[in-house]
Amino acid sequence: MKDGEKKQVPAPDWLMDLIYAKLEAIKPALANNPAKIILTPAREAPEDTDESVKRWERCCDKCGTYCPPLDDDAEEANFFTGLTKLDYEEKEILFSFGMCPKCAGEADGKG
Repeated sequence: MKDGEKKQVPAPDWLMDLIYAKLEAIKPALANNPAKIILTPAREAPEDTDESVKRWERCCDKCGTYCPPLDDDAEEANFFTGLTKLDYEEKEILFSFGMCPKCAGEADGKG
């Protein structure tokens, strides 16, 4: 792997289950959307409040663990994000997701 290249791993089953459930939920909206590329979170915030959204943005989509932001000088990351793509009816749908270090290690085969 070259420097700066991101490692790509197959999406784990739990993430694909989450994505297929989300796809079912957004199918009606997709029918009326002329965009060819759509970005959506794999999971929505539980409530539409600033506090809920701020916490949701740092919660693991697998286990729900909240991972508070670290200081800029922290040596290790405590939250990992990614995208996975699904083609659906001539649309490319990108699903964003986040994971805690434990779940990210499991997804990478190191946990």
